[in-house]
Amino acid sequence: MKTLTDEHPMSGIWLLPKHNLLEKGLTKMNIIIIFFCQTFFLKKSYMAILHYRITEKEQSVVIPNTIHAQSFIFRRAVIRMKPLTAGSSSTNCKGGVVISPSHFSGFEISSGTSINSNTGKPITNNLGANDILIGLDEYKPINNTYFDMEFESEDINQAFTVRVYNFDKEPVVFGTNAGELTSIDLYFQFASLYDYKTY
Repeated sequence: MKTLTDEHPMSGIWLLPKHNLLEKGLTKMNIIIIFFCQTFFLKKSYMAILHYRITEKEQSVVIPNTIHAQSFIFRRAVIRMKPLTAGSSSTNCKGGVVISPSHFSGFEISSGTSINSNTGKPITNNLGANDILIGLDEYKPINNTYFDMEFESEDINQAFTVRVYNFDKEPVVFGTNAGELTSIDLYFQFASLYDYKTY
């Protein structure tokens, strides 16, 4: 049980056993305020999730409503594929996929080039300003990867397009043969479906 010297690390609100409140010389009004603050500050806040599934190298996506501009966090990618057999090499994904969603229209990711210290030549990464890079094990049927990438996104329209490339920025193949993709599920977390500033 919390005592007078204990403090909640997030809210800074004193947490007191109810039977000890009056013993500490607090009035009934103090008790009401303290318990109101505990209820208000310790209440869980829930976030909204944007999820869509990609099954083509160029996928049109339609969501129920526009999402207004706000903090936007890329949380999870689930990639299903027909795995490669032992001893075979990758010719489709070549180690991973590059996702280019058109709803990233404000250059959320700035990707440059580096210099090879041995040759002195630039190392190009083929990534655009709005590309998400996802590595995968092509010998597994499912790759489930978690992320914590936060963007300051612009408004996301109800309809947008997502393109998928391999690590060499070549179009990938979705299909049923070994090494081909089946589907990609992306999960983004954001604060709210509604723009409360307009109310």
